[in-house]
Amino acid sequence: ITLSTAPLSEALAIAKTVAPAHPARQVLQDVRCSCDGSMFTIEACDLDKSVRFHIKPDTTEKALPFCVNAKKFAGLVAGTRGTSVDIEITDSRMELTLSEGVVQLALGDVAAFPDSAPMPLTNLVKVPADALSAALGAALPCCATNEAMYSLAGVCLALENGEIAATDTHRLAIATVEVLGNAPAGTTIIP
Repeated sequence: ITLSTAPLSEALAIAKTVAPAHPARQVLQDVRCSCDGSMFTIEACDLDKSVRFHIKPDTTEKALPFCVNAKKFAGLVAGTRGTSVDIEITDSRMELTLSEGVVQLALGDVAAFPDSAPMPLTNLVKVPADALSAALGAALPCCATNEAMYSLAGVCLALENGEIAATDTHRLAIATVEVLGNAPAGTTIIP
């Protein structure tokens, strides 16, 4: 499979931020990749959030799903001076052909990778972009930055009543935005 370096590097840079450095499950350090001939897919998941990227390959080869360490894969692609990367999958290794040479990475267990199938788009809501930006701008300074308060290091969205809130236990910010549509009940934390 031949891929352009720029979109692959960009997708891996984001995916490696989702894959935790020291997870409880080793496979969470990996990205799951596959190619159906028309689209190369990269997925990363940390059980709380997941990302999926689709990149159009320069070739039409197919590849069964495989897992590889996100940080190593991203580092190799980001460090190459070439405009494309060739990927070949064997039984237990991924072989990357870069402008600097050939590198092999061990493959992870695809069966152990958490399922991150896209959720159906239901309960779509709209929030005016300028109002959302202003509300997030007001809430972000109150997010906890201390690693000991991980659960407070985000913004809480309660779209049912249009509230956005953040706290670091000393400060509290609550902003209200207009929500258009049938917003679901409950809250969501955005890290």
